Amino acid sequence: MRRTTITDNNHTKGIHRSLATLAILLACSPLAHGSGFRLPELTLPGTALSNAVVADPDERGTYPYNPAAAGLHDDNSLYAGLILIDPHLKSDAAATPPGLVESNGESPVPVPNLSVAWHVPDSPLAVNINVTAPFGLETKWPIGNFSGSPTDPTHTKVELINLNPNLVYRLGPDTSIAVGADYYYLRETVFNSAASSLEGDGADWGWNVAFIHRAGDWTVGGSYRSSVEMDVTGTFGLPFGSEALQLPAGTVLPAKTGIEFPAMLQLGVHYAVNDQWSVEFDLERTYWSSFDQLDISAKHPNPIIGWTLVTSDVNNWDDSNAYRLGFRYRPDALNTWRFGYTYDQTPQPELYFSARVPDADRHLFSIGYGRQLTDALSVDLAYMYVRFEDRTVDGATNVTYNGDYESDAHLFGGSLNWSF
Repeated sequence: MRRTTITDNNHTKGIHRSLATLAILLACSPLAHGSGFRLPELTLPGTALSNAVVADPDERGTYPYNPAAAGLHDDNSLYAGLILIDPHLKSDAAATPPGLVESNGESPVPVPNLSVAWHVPDSPLAVNINVTAPFGLETKWPIGNFSGSPTDPTHTKVELINLNPNLVYRLGPDTSIAVGADYYYLRETVFNSAASSLEGDGADWGWNVAFIHRAGDWTVGGSYRSSVEMDVTGTFGLPFGSEALQLPAGTVLPAKTGIEFPAMLQLGVHYAVNDQWSVEFDLERTYWSSFDQLDISAKHPNPIIGWTLVTSDVNNWDDSNAYRLGFRYRPDALNTWRFGYTYDQTPQPELYFSARVPDADRHLFSIGYGRQLTDALSVDLAYMYVRFEDRTVDGATNVTYNGDYESDAHLFGGSLNWSF
């Protein structure tokens, strides 16, 4: 995220680094569980399978990943789930005191998800609506961490909701396609440093397409979500004022910037080994290279100055891949066990590393259990452990955040699915 304000001379040092991460923090968690700032856990069955579910023809928890899967089911359904995320982030990149310091944001963080599928009677058409929270956690660093400058990050909180309506068309008994829209609503952003604060929100639309095809024991599926360009507006506060700009303590400035959320492609192949076991492998590509330049402006209280471009910055993130493997075991008609593993690459080069987004390659391990309670009602439970590879930032490349970073997270929750 980049800082969306005009700063005095004492704040100039480090401003380019903080401005480089503004768009990220307005849109993400600093401890997300997908590449960059993505949080790919959209349902409890999906979480239990480490999100290797885009080609699954049986799970109704597939719909937020691949809306076309709704076309392979004849009944209507209502899904509601809640995932709790317990993140742990430590760093020794502190001015004082020495040693590892842990971020102490709110934990666990609740992430709700909802999915509805309704089939038009006597028609190959269906409507699927998904509501998820793909971004949104919180972190708090103590004042004096990192370089000890006024630009050091302190409190960050992000809440984002995605409303995803889809039209599904069944081409045949084993083939379905879908097209839909993604409405990204950035509900709340808090972005504070040692000497400043930022609050903002925004919203915009994107689109998505999906397909699924079953051929005997094999099923292939995929989904593509477009990039989304969002205008973000908010306020920036200077609690201590700015001597260089002759702004008193407590000054609050309007601020604005633009964020481009990356496009995402997920492809998968699912194989039913027998009546009890199935396995799926997925590949997801996140096109972070589109996140290349960020322009930020702030409005000075002097109308002659007005809106002023603070900076144009290059981020130079790379496209990244996630490799996912999921297993499902159904010993009988009532019980289901799910297992999964994912290796997820970071798109963040060391030069653009920031404690606001302390990203690294990560490993996801998951397990889950499902139970059919009645003919129409089922319950699902899931647990995931996310282990980030330890990351050391070289002071010769990035002097502000020089040090070691350790991260992990626990995800757990439950959901209900009602078929009618």
